[in-house]
Amino acid sequence: RIHRVRDDPRFNSDVDCKLTGSTQSILCVPMVAKDKIIGTIQVINKPDDEGFCKSDEEALQAFANQAAIAIERFRLHETLHAQAQRIQGIFEALTDGIIVVDTAGNPIMYNRAVEDMFFPGGLQNYALTTYLSNVIRRETPIGSSEVVLFKPHNIILSNRYVTLSDSNGQPCEVVVSIRNITEQHGIDRRFSQFYAIMLHNLNKLMKKVSSEKNVKKLRKLLKKQRFLIRNLLFLSELKSGPLRIEKSTFDLISTYLGVKAKMESQIAKRGIVFNDSQLCQIQSPKVGAERRRMVQVFFTLFDRAIKTLSRGESFSISGHILGEKISFEGKFLGKSVQNFITPQCLDWNIQVDRILSGEDRSLNLDLAFLRHIVLAHKGATEISTKPPNEVIVRFDVPILLES
Repeated sequence: RIHRVRDDPRFNSDVDCKLTGSTQSILCVPMVAKDKIIGTIQVINKPDDEGFCKSDEEALQAFANQAAIAIERFRLHETLHAQAQRIQGIFEALTDGIIVVDTAGNPIMYNRAVEDMFFPGGLQNYALTTYLSNVIRRETPIGSSEVVLFKPHNIILSNRYVTLSDSNGQPCEVVVSIRNITEQHGIDRRFSQFYAIMLHNLNKLMKKVSSEKNVKKLRKLLKKQRFLIRNLLFLSELKSGPLRIEKSTFDLISTYLGVKAKMESQIAKRGIVFNDSQLCQIQSPKVGAERRRMVQVFFTLFDRAIKTLSRGESFSISGHILGEKISFEGKFLGKSVQNFITPQCLDWNIQVDRILSGEDRSLNLDLAFLRHIVLAHKGATEISTKPPNEVIVRFDVPILLES
């Protein structure tokens, strides 16, 4: 507190002119909350030109502290409100249903996903009540189960629940997480049918192999058996999700040349015209990839050429470095090649559906698996056709740039 402030050397008359121009006395106290100064309160010019006394300071300090507490409470309220809004947003955005119920099975709160599952079209029904009674009557505090809801829902729900206890250790609420697994069940059922078909075909083939005496026919049957088993292995990896790779640094063109050395005799034996002169001339880049998988990619291109092209037809492989990637093109020229290599070959789901519908009798997932490998290396794959007899398989993979 300062009386006769104009006599104080710290007084700034320029500032005073912009404010009141007549400041005589000042009382200033800090606003303290939790031992932290969050601001100040200042009063000027006590009436009758009397200076501020100690009791004035104590009264103002008490007021300032109360004001500081009120401000901190408001800030805390705003923070809690913002957090509550954020949590509510996350709660509503979840695709899984979340519902909190009391021990009697009465819903306390639930999100939009629960509404979509249990009240299709916004129509009220008793499905939720029945569902919850099945969940909360279980004896264990944590558990999971599956429930089928019939018309009008026609869905299969998987739930996991946790029982919460109060401060006395007594159950007070049950939190239930609910997921619609109808589509996954459909996929699993579809693949069960498909595997049954494939295993039946494999069993028939093995019976033929065991009874065949002709060496030439036996060799052909064994080749078909290996092809069928390989596609089943491809499918199991494709269905299990993204491919895990073990990267190393190596020369990609040298890896290609190693595959070519093993396959070109079969290409020549088939009478296929082969050309890779352009690819062999580009500067060989280093890649961070799994060598074994890249060998599979190049092998697939050669193997497709051998299986789909006839004598006198042509197959070429070229490559280009485009920025941070190297792009490869496998070009197939043959009168029937567009019947065997199509853009749909990259989608294993389409091929499985065609087997189940009876549109196709054989499955070849080599190009779908090629795409699977390239995707795991953060690359892209496409197949384009040009009538009447040209097909190009393109893929690219990142290269390591020299620093």
